[in-house]
Amino acid sequence: MDDLPEELQDAVGALSRLLLTEEGLEAALHRVADLAVSVIEPCDCCGVSVSANGKVGSRVTTSEVAKRIDDYQYAADEGPCLTAIRTGKTVKVDSLEAEPRWPAFTRRAEGEGIHSSCSVPLPVDHTVVGALNLYSASGPFREHDEWTANQLARQAAVTLSNAVAFDRMQALVGNLTDALASRDIIGEAKGIIMEREKCTPEAAFDVLRVASQRQNIKLRDLAQRVVDTGTWERLD
Repeated sequence: MDDLPEELQDAVGALSRLLLTEEGLEAALHRVADLAVSVIEPCDCCGVSVSANGKVGSRVTTSEVAKRIDDYQYAADEGPCLTAIRTGKTVKVDSLEAEPRWPAFTRRAEGEGIHSSCSVPLPVDHTVVGALNLYSASGPFREHDEWTANQLARQAAVTLSNAVAFDRMQALVGNLTDALASRDIIGEAKGIIMEREKCTPEAAFDVLRVASQRQNIKLRDLAQRVVDTGTWERLD
């Protein structure tokens, strides 16, 4: 990071520290968008689009204007943001007025006073999952601006990648927690049945299993009922 301008080093450093804290995905992506507006001179507003389950939506925006411009693209199914996501390449438009592609989008964006844009794809595990969208009402983005946007987009991609990994881990932990809780409840229910029926653990489990199938109730729910009532005679 030594080759970065001092101002950008400070900005990326601040973002890196944020990513090491327990702040959520929304806060981290907001920080990326805010940094883009503060360190890229032509950038007047910014949004982060994320693709999930075949649909693209704005996860964060720095202003209502940015949100509307993003929404125009989703509604028209065209624009620099969607093109960046679909191609995996940065899409920089110096003049929306002179841009022949995406006429439905450019007309609406110009109506918001936006003249230039720069959309940078966000790759996660070799798949583009979104884009960092920069909009300018003053002038086109220069080569250095595009380079800076790519540095910030990398941080946004890291944020999304970490969020995906975190969600997977949370789901795994949740499943393991549920499995352990179910095991404990089923074990308690088996103990009650064993005490009442004077039977083996295997026979007690068969009582639960058969009753669960007969009543079309999940085994864990039935075991919970046994634990709550302290008896198994009420299973029928």
